[in-house]
Amino acid sequence: MENMFILWIIVSAIFLIIEVGHPGLFFFIPFALGAFATGLVSLWFTSLAVQGFFFLAISAGAFFVLHSLLNVRHRMATGTQHTNVDALVGQHGIVVKSITPLNPGYVRVHSEEWLARSTHDTNLDTGTIIEIVAVRGAHVLVRSKPELPQ
Repeated sequence: MENMFILWIIVSAIFLIIEVGHPGLFFFIPFALGAFATGLVSLWFTSLAVQGFFFLAISAGAFFVLHSLLNVRHRMATGTQHTNVDALVGQHGIVVKSITPLNPGYVRVHSEEWLARSTHDTNLDTGTIIEIVAVRGAHVLVRSKPELPQ
């Protein structure tokens, strides 16, 4: 009976050593927990079938819990972050060359100039404050943004 306890503790330690050898994987931790818990169970139940059942059940349960916790953490940590030109959507800028329905103009956003078209086919004069609505190829689609009251 005591020999099985020691065997399960050794198996648990082996799984932990394998996990340390594969950082960030978190695959072997549930098996280490299952082996450790089964070692404790082996003090009361001598049947290998019962011990095997406990090992599989506890390992599967630990795997499910760990997987769920990591998914929640991953979802919280990876909010939607736009990069490159997609990060321009929602940014504010100023018209530096008038925009008409027939001719695109230019807008300045964060000291960069972009070729721009109006979303509503309206005229936007130089100096108008705009908001970027979308990026289409080499153009940004903009709409006028009312100035904030002072």
